[in-house]
Amino acid sequence: MPRESVTPSQLMDILNRELAKHDAWADCVFTGSIQRLPTRDEAGCNWSSRNLFVRCDQRSAHGCADIATRILETARERYRLLPKS
Repeated sequence: MPRESVTPSQLMDILNRELAKHDAWADCVFTGSIQRLPTRDEAGCNWSSRNLFVRCDQRSAHGCADIATRILETARERYRLLPKS
């Protein structure tokens, strides 16, 4: 299945919308930056989530780590960053 092309800001919005779908983690958001890779990785993805973190207003973000990881894994399969213009 081809990946949908998005900008880094669109991808961040997508990630945060997916996280917000989980009522238990509605106060949590991804922060940081999406890193564009110079070449696609072994899975065919052209971006990295290495500089992304989860911040929660009311608690530690450790509790949503599993959900956040699944969201990122799914996004890496579905989205690619548009080339720089």
